[in-house]
Amino acid sequence: MSRIIWQKLLWFKKHKKYAESVTEYKEQECPDCLVYKDKLKQLVEALSESVKLQSHYAGLLNMHDEGGRMMFANSDEWLKRLKHLKESDSH
Repeated sequence: MSRIIWQKLLWFKKHKKYAESVTEYKEQECPDCLVYKDKLKQLVEALSESVKLQSHYAGLLNMHDEGGRMMFANSDEWLKRLKHLKESDSH
């Protein structure tokens, strides 16, 4: 993903108090965020599709070489893993 997409995803994560999860946007609690509503939905959808593709190819490669590549059920799982990796890198 491009740097701009990552920046917008990080912005969304910082404002997660306005969302129940990555996929559920609560308009009524964040009137200032309405400007970004369409872009956020597009980013969430793009991340979801990207995670699906990554998991699909990880599964195919694991079948080919019996590797241990991680597969994620959804973007929330992927974001949890990313957070864990960032926390472990900072220690």
